[in-house]
Amino acid sequence: MNNLIKVTIKSHYGRNHFYPSCDMSRSLAKLCETKTLTPEKLSIIKKEMGFNIELVNDVNLPNFE
Repeated sequence: MNNLIKVTIKSHYGRNHFYPSCDMSRSLAKLCETKTLTPEKLSIIKKEMGFNIELVNDVNLPNFE
């Protein structure tokens, strides 16, 4: 089993939302009966389930490099 999930961060009206971006993250969101994953749910997925989380930037977010 691959222990990496990918989520995309999208900003809507100043609030960040975490959308699943791979099959495993979509399955976890479906299990949570939601379209987005909250920071609290991502924390449980990481700490208690042992998944690593890769954040994928949305094109609308500024790049501060």
